[in-house]
Amino acid sequence: MKTKVIERPQYQLLKQMVRERDTVVFDSITRMGRNMDNTMKEYKWFVENGVQLRFIKEPMINTSNEHDDVMKRAIKTIILTLLTAFAEKEREEIKTRQAEGIAVAKAKGKHMGRPKIEITQEFERAYKQWKDKEITAVEAMKRANVPRSTFYRIVKEYEETLSPQHV
Repeated sequence: MKTKVIERPQYQLLKQMVRERDTVVFDSITRMGRNMDNTMKEYKWFVENGVQLRFIKEPMINTSNEHDDVMKRAIKTIILTLLTAFAEKEREEIKTRQAEGIAVAKAKGKHMGRPKIEITQEFERAYKQWKDKEITAVEAMKRANVPRSTFYRIVKEYEETLSPQHV
């Protein structure tokens, strides 16, 4: 399973740019990943490439230039495993609560997503003038008082409601 954190283009760019003996600072281990396996893999990748890691909220898993003895490495591995397991569990719980909240809202008839845009008389006039090539699309947007992305979305919805001979 991939995590959104690892798929981020800027994170991948960071990995391409870091060199041995660089230090990367994370606010928390959860910023590296929330899936235990992937986070452990990412942590290991940095360590194997000689990149030092600093975690502001979990300094006990920071890496260092000095070679830790076997016990210190074992303790860091245990702590890292526990922290990443808790982060993954928390992420799963967030997703579950979010899905439950959406289901409750839908059951209550709440609209999900963008608010529905009313097609106004100003829009209809501007649309007709635009279609008749009397004004530009930019002018139609101004007259309808809607931003570009909204204008084209309304146009699509509006044209879907019209019969073919009106378009």
